[in-house]
Amino acid sequence: SRSLPRPPHRAGAGAREGIRRIHLDRRRRGPRSRRSCLPFSVRSRRASHYFSASAANIDGSGMILVRMASGWGEEGEEKRVYTTRLQKGGALIDDMRRLILEWDCRADASKRIVASNLLSSPTRARSHDVLIRAFNPRFVRSTPPDIWHPLAIFERAGWSREQLLPFHYYLAAAAEPLMWDFVVDELGHRAGTGRLEVSVADIHRFLEDAPLGRFPSGRWTPTVSTKVARGLLVALRDFGVLSGASKKRLSTLFLPVESFAFLVLIRHLVGRRGRGLVTDHCWKLFFLSELAVERFLAEAHQRKLLGFHAAGSLFRVEFPTENLEEYANALVERTN
Repeated sequence: SRSLPRPPHRAGAGAREGIRRIHLDRRRRGPRSRRSCLPFSVRSRRASHYFSASAANIDGSGMILVRMASGWGEEGEEKRVYTTRLQKGGALIDDMRRLILEWDCRADASKRIVASNLLSSPTRARSHDVLIRAFNPRFVRSTPPDIWHPLAIFERAGWSREQLLPFHYYLAAAAEPLMWDFVVDELGHRAGTGRLEVSVADIHRFLEDAPLGRFPSGRWTPTVSTKVARGLLVALRDFGVLSGASKKRLSTLFLPVESFAFLVLIRHLVGRRGRGLVTDHCWKLFFLSELAVERFLAEAHQRKLLGFHAAGSLFRVEFPTENLEEYANALVERTN
């Protein structure tokens, strides 16, 4: 049987398994992150959960949208529900990139974008759907909130699509628990078994086996499940997880080390610390083993993107700043 090729680690000569202690002089920690555009946000005493609320301006209803997100994994499972949003367009990477550059914190941001037809959509309803079903959950009501701020820095700095794609993939999976669960629980298991083909039927079976609590309004009809499954397959193809036009197959993901470093800080801010950053379930989205994560951390340290300390089973990861925008600027400066 064929096995999925191992993701390229691009580790330097010093990033070998034998390295156990690495040191990087820590810069002075910068000020805290910019205050969110959301009316309020509070971190609970359980560091892995982040609560945020935002006045909805997408449809002008004034409704308060509340989302509880977790670092996906062992905690917050009962709060995670599957949505049908993926049937509306999948990854939408090009649209998301345009919106990241044009979005702002003003109350009329969505109306302005829809009125100007920034996305060149055939109808205003389509532009509205892209905003409310894709951009807002992924980049505005993200965890941490308003992740579009630092991503706009990368866009304006001219980062390549290859460098930006892991952010779009991770944030889409974080906003869509179905995508996260299907990749981690189903595709992650297949990655080393030689079962490379993925079909709509596989997602149907996954949905049938999912806990009823994932469907707050009851399980979907076969028609809805098929539409969502097709949207999920298209999105995973666009993110590079799958390949193929009609028949989808598992592909080899590429994760640049600078993109990895930024994702590490995001996971640090949602509550993953020390060894928890190495064992974090989010790395299964990229089919990375714990050893591969250690090697990535070691290479990121070598390139002075972060500080990585390891002694036996103890790990410590340090950053020049815990402000996402400042860190984005630092990464741009180091990689250009």
